[in-house]
Amino acid sequence: MKNKIIKSMLRSAIKSLRHIFSPLFWFFNKANELKRAEKYWSLLFSGIFAFSLTGGMIYLLLVMLSFLGSHLDEIILIMFPIVFIIIVIKDWLFSDEAAEPAPAPDITSLEKAKALAARVHPILANAMYVCLSQLTSVLPIVGHFTPRDLECSHPYAIDDGITYHYFITLKNDTHSLLPVDELNHIKKLVQETLSTKIANGDCHGLQAGILLDQYGLVKDPVIIDRVQDTGNYLMFTLALNDPDYEKRGRYIAFTQQMDDSITNHPSGNF
Repeated sequence: MKNKIIKSMLRSAIKSLRHIFSPLFWFFNKANELKRAEKYWSLLFSGIFAFSLTGGMIYLLLVMLSFLGSHLDEIILIMFPIVFIIIVIKDWLFSDEAAEPAPAPDITSLEKAKALAARVHPILANAMYVCLSQLTSVLPIVGHFTPRDLECSHPYAIDDGITYHYFITLKNDTHSLLPVDELNHIKKLVQETLSTKIANGDCHGLQAGILLDQYGLVKDPVIIDRVQDTGNYLMFTLALNDPDYEKRGRYIAFTQQMDDSITNHPSGNF
């Protein structure tokens, strides 16, 4: 038993030699750099430091091994009851606790929103395809396209808790920009058509039926938030009409009313 312990300790000591000689390894790696820089005094002091530190650690190791070898029986006699008591106390304290699986990683609200957006986006792409396919004769867009043709390089973005989905379609006339009034008309027309398609159950994955807001008013489940003319394409920005979007809509409406009231207020100059 005693011999086995001594052999084990010797093996550990041999493995630690690499750490003991690490100052020398550092010095040999540093020596070439110091020679090239002609820093001979630094080279001398670095060598003295590395050899002294290594010699000191070797001396301490030999003293420790000598002490352990001459007092091994006493050390085992002291350590054995201490280890035994620790094991008994540990088993007594934790024996009733069932092993629990590792907790699942915490998923932030942003990660949840991204996961939801990835699932919803193909559904909205199909809904826009169904809607725009019916309007090709009245909209200034190229009539032949597939749901994949509506995709943007950046399909969606999350801003202040609201996910916006982007879709594009090629214009008939790419040499001029559409006026704002016409863009607003396109937005209204696409919104009405999309809401009707969803209500009739023509858009796979989107719930058909009537949705009411907190005031009991009928609301559109999907909102055409914006229509933009980028030159070659019309870009449609869509959002689900969830509570976060409703709150944003009420805020925008309120600020617009305030702006209108300030603009239309008489100045008092006659």
